[in-house]
Amino acid sequence: MHLKTKQREFQKHMFEVICALELLNVLFQRWKIMSCKMRIEQLKQTICKENDEMTRHTEGLLRIKEENQKHYRRAQRHQEKKEKIQKHNRKLGDLVEKKSYELKTQYEHLANLRRAHILELTSVIFPMEEVKTSMRDPADVSSESDNAMTSSTVSKLAEARRTTYLSGRWVCDDHNGDTSISITGPWIILPNNGDYSAYYSWVEEKKTTQGPDMEHNNPAHTISAALCYATQLVNTLSLILDVNLPKKLCNSEFCGENLSRHRFTRAVKKLNANILHLCFSQHVNLDLLHPLHTLRNLMYLVSPDTENLGRKTPFQASLVKSRALHTTCVCKPILLCVRGGVCCLLTAKKLVWFPWHSWLLERQEVGADLVSKGSSCSSSSALQDGTPSGGFSCTGPAKEEPPEGSWPCPSAPGDTAW
Repeated sequence: MHLKTKQREFQKHMFEVICALELLNVLFQRWKIMSCKMRIEQLKQTICKENDEMTRHTEGLLRIKEENQKHYRRAQRHQEKKEKIQKHNRKLGDLVEKKSYELKTQYEHLANLRRAHILELTSVIFPMEEVKTSMRDPADVSSESDNAMTSSTVSKLAEARRTTYLSGRWVCDDHNGDTSISITGPWIILPNNGDYSAYYSWVEEKKTTQGPDMEHNNPAHTISAALCYATQLVNTLSLILDVNLPKKLCNSEFCGENLSRHRFTRAVKKLNANILHLCFSQHVNLDLLHPLHTLRNLMYLVSPDTENLGRKTPFQASLVKSRALHTTCVCKPILLCVRGGVCCLLTAKKLVWFPWHSWLLERQEVGADLVSKGSSCSSSSALQDGTPSGGFSCTGPAKEEPPEGSWPCPSAPGDTAW
């Protein structure tokens, strides 16, 4: 009896345990189902979100593909345009090369025509040739009459007078005063060294004296005629070469009578400037030019040996050589006379006075330095205003005015001039 009761209790207890286990199992299954449902919902939401993202990405990809197609089509059009432009550029390049060759040919033909016209002009209408004269150097003449000066001193002065500073070096000017150049005929000549003092002397003499003009032998008339023809030739050359001259000078500038010294000198300077400008434009060798040699510069310009004659190309004269030409014009002496122990040096720039004892004639390899500034200098002094020093050296002060009781022109016995 007791065992049956125990058995029923045990069975009841086991039944309760089994019911509890089944309940737990049911609850676990329900929880598991709920968890799966929640996970499924989350997965559904994730899938929807990813689908939306994929849809957007697909749309963006489609847009990018469309843009890429547009860019590709545009690149094709640009490539076609590039090929067309390159083809057009090649055609233009060939055309430009052809036209450049034709232009060069025309320029050469024009240069040959100009050259032929210039040579014909200078051989038929304005022929120029060098004429040898028997004129002796004034320094050599004075050396025979002046016994006070030694022969070595006079020879050094004569050599200094024939020395020119040109293009950075001292050179001996063989065409200083022993030659002349004729134009349009042997009877119309011009001094080669640019000394036109005969014209001034004739004008002054004509003002003071009355008499025949000596039309055929008058040097002033030949000088004015030669300069007049040179002016006409220069103006004609400027028209043929199509070069604008820096100075305006009429053909009849030298045709007037009794031109004043200032007007005559100013006109000559204009003519020389125009000639140098033409020489620069035709690339004449600057070592051959001299600012005072009017007709000789013209001869170098129209010479058949000038390779660039007739060609019109950009030009720029060398600053060093141009300054050398200017220095040549400044340093070249025109008159040197002594009286009463006073030395007078007349350059193209100014008139300078020195005590005669201050001149120490020291000839060096660079040549004679002709002082044109109012200060003492020596053979070792440096460049001053572009004028080289060396050769002559002076120790006394220089003056631009003559001292009292002295006169630069020798008019009494014992006076010496070079």
